Amino acid sequence: MHFVVIGAETRIEIGEDVQISEFSSVRDANHVIDSPVVIAKSGMKSSAISIGNDVWVGRGSAVLSGAKIESGAVVGANSVVNKGVDSDSIVAGAPARLLRKRQNR
Repeated sequence: MHFVVIGAETRIEIGEDVQISEFSSVRDANHVIDSPVVIAKSGMKSSAISIGNDVWVGRGSAVLSGAKIESGAVVGANSVVNKGVDSDSIVAGAPARLLRKRQNR
């Protein structure tokens, strides 16, 4: 994992045999944006992230607060994961969406 940022305010769980490619980030917190104060002083809102076993997160992807990537999933390069990804799914895009299921599993 080269040039990967992992920022945990609440909790980030990463399973076994997980590959997170370069220039990706996994962050469980976001700035509060619905506040009368400036964003820099509005505080953070956080929700745990879970990444199962045998997951591949492609180059330049962002895994955001509350995401749950189940075992065997593949996240395509430059994707944004902000919700659940089912096991053995291949997802890509911003936001990430299902492309297909892995075969022969």
